Amino acid sequence: TCATSAHGAHPSASRYSTAALQAAIDACSASCGTVVVDVPGAYLTASLLLSGCVHLHLPAGVTLLAGTRRRDYGPTQPDWYLLRFANCTGCRLSGGGTVDGRARLWVEPAGGERHPRHEEEQQQQQRCLPAWCRPRLVGVVDSADVSITGVTLTDPVYWCLHVLRSGGVRISGVRIRGDWDIPNNDGIDVDGSRHVSISHADVDTADDTVCLKTTAAGFPLEHVSVTDCRLRSRSSAIKLGSESRADMRHLRFARLAIADSHRGLAIQLRDGGSISDVRFEGITIATRYYHPSWWGAAEPIYVTALPRAPGMQVGSVADVTFSNISATAENGIFLSGGPLRSLRGIRMERVSVRLRQRSRFAGGCQDYRP
Repeated sequence: TCATSAHGAHPSASRYSTAALQAAIDACSASCGTVVVDVPGAYLTASLLLSGCVHLHLPAGVTLLAGTRRRDYGPTQPDWYLLRFANCTGCRLSGGGTVDGRARLWVEPAGGERHPRHEEEQQQQQRCLPAWCRPRLVGVVDSADVSITGVTLTDPVYWCLHVLRSGGVRISGVRIRGDWDIPNNDGIDVDGSRHVSISHADVDTADDTVCLKTTAAGFPLEHVSVTDCRLRSRSSAIKLGSESRADMRHLRFARLAIADSHRGLAIQLRDGGSISDVRFEGITIATRYYHPSWWGAAEPIYVTALPRAPGMQVGSVADVTFSNISATAENGIFLSGGPLRSLRGIRMERVSVRLRQRSRFAGGCQDYRP
């Protein structure tokens, strides 16, 4: 066990503890040791790298505060995480503590919502698309046998928890809270990975709460389960896509409670990959229309397979079952396929939808974005 205080880490919201925290992590990474932040309080830190085999334990009363300087993160956008688990085998993140992204220090109000600070966009326009010049909170990248349990992840300015090209990842008992005025602050994104389970999570974010995707053609998504979760989103509670450059298959969603979301269960196939063998079962859904700037129009179930742009190839959605679904919604179930029988084998068993107008927007809307 490596106590962070032994490496000189002390609580402070103004003085960075990055060097001391990283030293404790490095000391334990080769031996599968446990790093314990042993003194309660808030620790200001820049990006931390966890590799090899290490267990980071954040007890209740401990908060990691994200630095808000561009130099606090890696030189290139793929490295921009506050906690980056990279090339890990057997790594862990646990405890009742909090990782705080401090999103409001990254953004400024604009037209009733919050957007990245203009000066930061201008400084970074040669390195990334301006709207994406924001760090993610926690990343699991090119890793295996990783678990994240019990922690609270709050106020991300971009994606909160990102699983990329990894396998054997278990996420359980995690609480995520995102500012409802900040776009792109997805709760959990799983991209091109295999054997990932998400259970007993409580996620409340402006953007998608759980999003499965394949951003690279060579990395399919397989064997993912999402069970026993509470989800609330100003966009989609569950979304497959829209990035779908490789196949997604063997996906299970069960015993979910979706509250007051812009869209409930969504499949958005827009690229050359296909989606197959998907099961949604035992789910309660409540949707409402918040604002047309957010994707969705209060559909409880939304399945589309359409080319992203004219002339592009789109895959197919096949063998998808919705069973034991109960919804109260402002809009109906929406299915739309493109050419070449792009929707096949969509089954609905014991699905109940009660239409109830709650917003000031007209019903019957169709939203094909992107």
